[in-house]
Amino acid sequence: MYNNSDAVDLVNARNPWGLLEKSLEKDSVYVKGRLKDHYSFWHGINANQWVISIIRDGYALPFVELPPANQMAIHKSAFEEKDFVTQQIEELLFAGCITEVSRSDVHVVSPLSVVKKSIQK
Repeated sequence: MYNNSDAVDLVNARNPWGLLEKSLEKDSVYVKGRLKDHYSFWHGINANQWVISIIRDGYALPFVELPPANQMAIHKSAFEEKDFVTQQIEELLFAGCITEVSRSDVHVVSPLSVVKKSIQK
């Protein structure tokens, strides 16, 4: 159990979790794996066991049952912005945020879309 006598000055600590790290190859900020890299810190401050398990093992969506298999159509905007979508997917792959799987392993495909920022006058 966490109590005030075990408090850590999180405001003035020098980035104890390493949450923000700039990629040397890109200007993107990647956070994947940063909590797990500092597991000992979280364990050392006696963080809640549920929090510790999420840091150690990752978070799984608590489905009561798997949704039915479904593949939705990709939105027209994703086709119109194909270069942008491709670049974003490549960055997610590079960062390890997503992985490529075989078509037979796909259960649900959500539609891709691109929202353009409108310029108001």
